[in-house]
Amino acid sequence: MQPADGELLRVLADFLEWVPQPPGDLDRLVKNVAGLCSLLRDEVRVTLRNERAGDRETEFASLVHDWRRALFPRLNDDQFADAYAQTVTFALLLARVENIHFEDRTVEEIARLLGKSHSLMGKALDVLTPGWVLGRVATTIETLRRVIGTVHWDLLDDGTGSAYLTLYEQFLAVYDSELRKQTGSYFTPSAVVSFMVRFVDDVLRTRLGLRDGFAAPDLCVVDPAMGTGTFLVEIIDQVARTASVDGEVVRAKLRELAERLVGFEKQACPYAVAELRVAEAMRHHRTELPAEGMCLYVADALDAVDTDNLLDEFGEPLKRRLGSAYEPIERSKREADKIKSTRHVEVVIGNPPYLERAKGLGGWIERGSRSAQGVQPPPLDSFRADGEGKHQYKLSNMYIYFWRWGTWKAFDAHPKAPTGVVAFISAASYVAGKGFAGVREYLRSTADEGWIIDLSPEEHRPPVPTRLFPSVSQPLCIGIFARYNKPSPRTPATVHYLAVHGTQAGKFDRLQTIHLGDPSWKACSTVWRAPLKPPAEAGWASYPQWKIYSHCRVWVLRPIVPGSTTQIRPICVSAGSGSFGHPPRRRACFSRRRVIAPSTNGYRRSKNSTNRPHHSATRLGRAQSRSGWDFAASTGSGSSPMVA
Repeated sequence: MQPADGELLRVLADFLEWVPQPPGDLDRLVKNVAGLCSLLRDEVRVTLRNERAGDRETEFASLVHDWRRALFPRLNDDQFADAYAQTVTFALLLARVENIHFEDRTVEEIARLLGKSHSLMGKALDVLTPGWVLGRVATTIETLRRVIGTVHWDLLDDGTGSAYLTLYEQFLAVYDSELRKQTGSYFTPSAVVSFMVRFVDDVLRTRLGLRDGFAAPDLCVVDPAMGTGTFLVEIIDQVARTASVDGEVVRAKLRELAERLVGFEKQACPYAVAELRVAEAMRHHRTELPAEGMCLYVADALDAVDTDNLLDEFGEPLKRRLGSAYEPIERSKREADKIKSTRHVEVVIGNPPYLERAKGLGGWIERGSRSAQGVQPPPLDSFRADGEGKHQYKLSNMYIYFWRWGTWKAFDAHPKAPTGVVAFISAASYVAGKGFAGVREYLRSTADEGWIIDLSPEEHRPPVPTRLFPSVSQPLCIGIFARYNKPSPRTPATVHYLAVHGTQAGKFDRLQTIHLGDPSWKACSTVWRAPLKPPAEAGWASYPQWKIYSHCRVWVLRPIVPGSTTQIRPICVSAGSGSFGHPPRRRACFSRRRVIAPSTNGYRRSKNSTNRPHHSATRLGRAQSRSGWDFAASTGSGSSPMVA
């Protein structure tokens, strides 16, 4: 039998001799690459699952083991599969950015050429794709190589370096839309970054006496969760703007800055983008990169410091040496550990990940560490407060772990060099929330001065047009705390508060006008554990607890506008608590709406009046002698309108 025409042969030839078309824009590139990256991740997951079940030899499992020892000891199999796929994909993209041609070259050869300019990513690609690995996932990696090999980066980038950032933002949305939520990663708007860098620069100049700000010699700056490097790029631009009009002076300042501007990032993809963006920023100012590269590391800031002396769970030394194949990766890890353990850091700045219910993810900050010198308690303990036990689970949040790391590094780790600044944009729950009283007490006792810029005065779930991050419903704030001299733990820090209202665009515009002397700053309370807000704006969180003596639990009562209608819901205890334990009586305690008027004598409610629909405070006051319910404040009477 023969085909009637040559159509079948043409189809087979097209299939076997397929040549991918170069992507015409970033959208097309992302769609092509993200799908293949997702496929590669799934293949690695299945392979590892089969190996763990004993169906295959354990070569991939041994690769996971080595990767954990070299970089991230807490990495599980699913996290490794994700890291593997993203690292291979972005290493190949990085090679095309560096104009390395893929035609007639193996992945091993591409990795070797990439290592000449990007030693860590080149070596990572090399160790993750040995011959036996390619035998397991060869088809997907080969397809990635062919697709990415057609990319002409000069046609996709306008020369500003913004294409790198856009690439990763779009990639993450297509590759795994849930990954951002799981990691708590959000890209910081440039208006927020420029404000924070400018404001901290002013603090360094006017409060710490460093006339050159970020350009001051020997000033070490760390972004512990640098993501795609936005804060580092802005600091480079800030130094270039303020250093001098003389181009040679600017270049000298930037060369010196390159040795003390540090970034940690645990994911390889944003790390690769950060490396590209920082290099582009330096080239934009006609400054050569140091021969040993910038101080950017694939590392987890929350991992234990002093790793040479760490002990494993059995009390044995935790050795990380894996031989020459991993040397660039292990060298990067050692340098990151050295900065975390011994180098004095004056400025910690960034946008840490937001992730609630993160118990077990805080590393050394949460669990402490064991070494040959003994046991070091968890630094997070400094954020705990007596009497907050049932609420302290809220400290198990990624942004709190990073706040503790930053304050530990800037304020606690180097007693002989006590000055420093910590500046984060983060969730605002620590400002006034329950469970964070210890955080507020620590900040007041450790710092000399602080500034809270409330970015969500609309409170929880603000309207979407007012949000800085449209997909984030949590209230956000910028917190900046500084210490100028030796600690004065008996003198509470001076804390200033400023609320930024309006739409997202309006808030961005307002940030550009805020400065240290802004007349809108308001003084916060100096009470150690009080909310980091002015007393008039602290709201119900600043009011004392009231008690229902005899039958009910402790309440915190919300302030209301006199004359407004609100719902009163007494909370009665178990059936053994007097007559109110009886179910019909207990039900009668609930869901009665009252109109409450202001009073100077506190509020008391008679149990004889509970079934009446409305009562004024004066009628309630007349009934107080018969009442078994006591709503009087335990701290004494007051004039603030309160309601149960």
